[in-house]
Amino acid sequence: MRRHAVRRLPVVSDGRAIGMIGIGDLAKHHNPDTTFADISSAKPSPSQGTVSP
Repeated sequence: MRRHAVRRLPVVSDGRAIGMIGIGDLAKHHNPDTTFADISSAKPSPSQGTVSP
């Protein structure tokens, strides 16, 4: 993933896309004690993703 700068991959079952897996998901699974896994596990803040007028 790093070599090709890929951050997300589709998850496919029987030829149909059923989800996405990201580099953070892999970090949490394979190396749960790393800083990257910790950041990837953080819950978003309540204001994250909103735009103020």
